[in-house]
Amino acid sequence: MIYTCIQKASASIVWEKGNLLSKAGLKASANDSPDNPIKLTFITQKTGGILKGNIDQSELKRINDYVYLEVSMTGNVFLWTLIPKKDHIPTYLFQHKAYDLFGPFSITVAYECE
Repeated sequence: MIYTCIQKASASIVWEKGNLLSKAGLKASANDSPDNPIKLTFITQKTGGILKGNIDQSELKRINDYVYLEVSMTGNVFLWTLIPKKDHIPTYLFQHKAYDLFGPFSITVAYECE
């Protein structure tokens, strides 16, 4: 199946060092659809998937019917979760990534798909 997807929202958790006014620790934030949303094509296959973005494409390993793994060239692992259309709710594709960015960093990006 081929899905055409557009970025709708994101949420992140980031380690902040802290200062005189705030303690060090994890801080969370969320953002609605950006002015220039990312567009991508997600193609599901029997053993994996293909993700075509603005710059290049990635091969994904299929874990089950709705979960895929992507390993970047730098060794970071991204988890992609497909949530199929149900009733009046459209299909969504969620990208989850977590790695060490001068401390713990995690982001989830939601894409609405047709």
